[in-house]
Amino acid sequence: MMNLTKTKTKTKTKPKTKTKTKTKTDRAARPSTSDREVEQPTDLLDMFDGLWSTPVDERQVVVRLEGVRRNFGDHVVLDGIDLEVRAGEFVSILGRSGTGKSTLLRALDGFDRDVAGYIEVPERRAVVFQDARLLPWARVLDNVVLGLKGKQERARARDVLGEVHLTGHEDAWPVTLSGGEAQRAALARALIREPHLLLLDEPFGALDALTRITMHRLLRALCDRHNPAVLLVTHDVNEAITLSDRIVVLDHGKVIYDKPVALPEPRELHHEGFASLREQLHERLGVVLPGREESATDGFEEQHARTG
Repeated sequence: MMNLTKTKTKTKTKPKTKTKTKTKTDRAARPSTSDREVEQPTDLLDMFDGLWSTPVDERQVVVRLEGVRRNFGDHVVLDGIDLEVRAGEFVSILGRSGTGKSTLLRALDGFDRDVAGYIEVPERRAVVFQDARLLPWARVLDNVVLGLKGKQERARARDVLGEVHLTGHEDAWPVTLSGGEAQRAALARALIREPHLLLLDEPFGALDALTRITMHRLLRALCDRHNPAVLLVTHDVNEAITLSDRIVVLDHGKVIYDKPVALPEPRELHHEGFASLREQLHERLGVVLPGREESATDGFEEQHARTG
């Protein structure tokens, strides 16, 4: 079984963090938080600890948050978040700007140590950002094996570059890559670590529409092959529906929606269920569509009142 890192913090004037790691064996899965209405490394190399895949029980909860809070002065960004993600599950997090989506991802990967509450995540995790963050002075292959040593790792890196359709670009400089190619290199750098948790912070936000569609198909195929738990932060409702097993909506630091995506594969925009779910999510996000100003606003305000 995978190793999980547990972090429990209690705050008085400033949070104090205690972290311990243990190997979990034959752990009974707890009930998921799905289907309900509700609402840590310090540098780049530490982010990529762990190399080899181990068997994972797909029923196992690999991410658990209980009462997670984050304040910046008097401004509450995360307000008592409870969330579970199982092994191999693809979860998208939607929300308007400033609702705490990226703050939540930073807490999960240990970049933010001033978070209060309980966080449990796998030791082996990787992050892909909106900016590919490739080192400009290193060739593509060297970027992928960053922090890894040995000829075997370079051979594995070539294989992973093949998976993301970058065979022949091993010796290219990052500046010569297109936006889509750079993001594929960033995905390769994450996947070579065989993470049990893959964190994606709007990785396709800067790409054009056609490249984004191609990246969606590639990401889904890679996740099916490598089977990490995935948390994707996005503003794109269509992207969330297309990729996700489950969608979570944040508003004012709280979870106000958490449900599985019960649509057949492949997900088609013209499918009646796709359009219906998109409309439902738009309402939860407070998006007012032409001709539905009154009903959309009333629905959002009613839900907002119920969740506080």
